[in-house]
Amino acid sequence: MLDAKDEVKNILAQKTPIKSSRLTDAIVKISDAQRLRSIQLFNEAYKEFEAELNADHLIKNHINKLYNHLLELNINKILNVYEKVEIS
Repeated sequence: MLDAKDEVKNILAQKTPIKSSRLTDAIVKISDAQRLRSIQLFNEAYKEFEAELNADHLIKNHINKLYNHLLELNINKILNVYEKVEIS
């Protein structure tokens, strides 16, 4: 899910019905935040569903990787502005 922005929506749109739960709601909100590259939305979703996301060790590790990846993308976006400097 690191760079597959619509992966969650495609999985939920399959013919096989997926039972909606707080965990699926959490994953959808985290996915939306990742798609929009919004750390604020990511943090809001994480706080709202913290118990569900921390209950499973695998999901917790993946969420941490997603956050680090999102942070890295945002830092790169800020630093790329200063990539070229004109000296006069």
